[in-house]
Amino acid sequence: MRSIISIFLLISCVSCFGSFSEGEKYFRQADYEKAISEFTRTLFLNVNDIKSLHLRARSYEELEEFDKAVEDYKTIIH
Repeated sequence: MRSIISIFLLISCVSCFGSFSEGEKYFRQADYEKAISEFTRTLFLNVNDIKSLHLRARSYEELEEFDKAVEDYKTIIH
């Protein structure tokens, strides 16, 4: 029973983590809010994922949220 609960929790939590390819798809479709959300979930597991940080920053730029874009760019160069 315990292993069934563990498997269920693992499967439930997998959706909490994003995927770069899904975020990139949203970015290319100009759905920048969804792209930001997906990249943010991706960065939860790997805070230094340069590709996700870059496309999230670009998404912020497209939405004219320049302060947030600058924060991501600073993370990239440090």
